[in-house]
Amino acid sequence: MSWDHQKYIDFIKKEAPAADRSKLLQTISKPFVLKDPPKRGAPPKIFVTYYSMPDWLDIFSSPPKSLASPHVRLDSRLGKVPFSQMIGEYRHAAQQHLDKVTKLLELIETFPSGKVLLAEVGSTGTRPASCRTGITSGPCRAPTISTRTRYP
Repeated sequence: MSWDHQKYIDFIKKEAPAADRSKLLQTISKPFVLKDPPKRGAPPKIFVTYYSMPDWLDIFSSPPKSLASPHVRLDSRLGKVPFSQMIGEYRHAAQQHLDKVTKLLELIETFPSGKVLLAEVGSTGTRPASCRTGITSGPCRAPTISTRTRYP
């Protein structure tokens, strides 16, 4: 049952509890605060993010690229398991991702070159940088850092 992206959004709007709907339709984001920020008291400029629930369902409902893939299609479970369980699985996957990427950023920050790198990434002007999972071909779970700042 492969759905288009809009059907996942509609399904969540229909099935999710009213208090959770808007949060599930947005990406989950957590600020990463440098241990020694360039400006004390400045708001965080680096955020670790994870897919919105419609994106999560869409990405992990596509067929696996190979038979050896451990990838389980989520769309085959919609309507068969309680939606509250699907929400719990989504939040668990998101929290695992946020924790893993935060630990990696903390490790990067322990090196002098890493501190410089993160300070540079965090100096993106008015727009914050976002560390998110990138999907290019199949479920790739490598964190990427994206900013919308253009350099001259």
